[in-house]
Amino acid sequence: MIVCDRLLTGFDAPVEQVMYLDKPLRDHNLLQAIARTNRPLPAMNKRTGVVVDYFGVFSNLTKALNFDENIREEALIDWDKLKATVPGEVERCIESFKDITIADTRECLLAALRAIKDPDAAKIFEHNFKSLERLWEAVSPDPVLYEHRYTYNWLCSVYIAHRRRQRGASKQGTYGELSAKTRALIEQNTQFMDLADSLPVFKIDKDYVAKLEELPSPADKAAALEAILTAELAEDDGGGFTYRQLGERLARLKTRKDAADKAAEERLKELQAIADEKATADEEPERLGLTQPGEYGLFTVLREYSASKDEAYLADCARRMVAHLRGNQLLPAGWSNSKGGRMRVEQSLLAESWNPTYTALGFDADDANPPFLGPAIEELVNSDGLG
Repeated sequence: MIVCDRLLTGFDAPVEQVMYLDKPLRDHNLLQAIARTNRPLPAMNKRTGVVVDYFGVFSNLTKALNFDENIREEALIDWDKLKATVPGEVERCIESFKDITIADTRECLLAALRAIKDPDAAKIFEHNFKSLERLWEAVSPDPVLYEHRYTYNWLCSVYIAHRRRQRGASKQGTYGELSAKTRALIEQNTQFMDLADSLPVFKIDKDYVAKLEELPSPADKAAALEAILTAELAEDDGGGFTYRQLGERLARLKTRKDAADKAAEERLKELQAIADEKATADEEPERLGLTQPGEYGLFTVLREYSASKDEAYLADCARRMVAHLRGNQLLPAGWSNSKGGRMRVEQSLLAESWNPTYTALGFDADDANPPFLGPAIEELVNSDGLG
């Protein structure tokens, strides 16, 4: 029997003893093909099969079979033993929600999202869900899956809601992360997915509070806001002095393992303060006219270290300093890639800061390494190549 594609993962023929592998199979397709070849057939005294690898897939089987080690081992032994791993993998995934009774209600889904609001808990759930999803894809449509469909469908809705909340992603964009047979399953049973789709998805901007108000409790609002701030500030990592400061505040807040019922209101206030500052920072460059690469980053540093708090004056100083560096051709693309390039910019910026124009900044002209200089150079390095 020669199989090209159609029967590759759907046929069940224990009589098959040898598989000649000459195409780049991986993940659930490879898992099924190997396990079915290895299916025992006592009537023919067949205990295992043989895989002849012409393509080189087995040279890195761990990468080709992106499953946990116990699943890979069972796949290489026996199809029936592989199927027997399904209940344990479902149970491992549901461990993240051991105190939650599964129900097709909004309250149940929100409780699940609160359970994985901690980044470590979220990573464990994501890892276990993707492992289960790959196994489901490999074993489907075997009847062994039937009794687990309700639970798996619910886990899919939690994963979708969690990912959308993390990324502010559209429904279709998040569904695209799921495997084909999983998508088919949830399209047939939409009660859980309808709940996931109904939860508010938002970005941090001046209107984010209105979306947040759609959630019922301070704990739910705090969990949603923490997830989206974590994602957005991670995306902005290295993007600016202000964003790094906000990220540090968020990290400190997340280390506090407060009891949700007692501290949710206070936690929500602190998260909203961070979100409000981020929304302001997102709009500041255009409002202040600091649109050239390096200008806004330098402004945020001056605002932090300067004696003056005059916003217009600080913005003008940032523009002048960047213009000085560009006028002296010290910021060509790639300048930050060399130690000499950085040194020349640092020396020129330091000398420029001694100009009487910047007296109100309050920097000490006798200090060869004033506190603002290092962060300022870092912001200029971040802007290299953006112009």
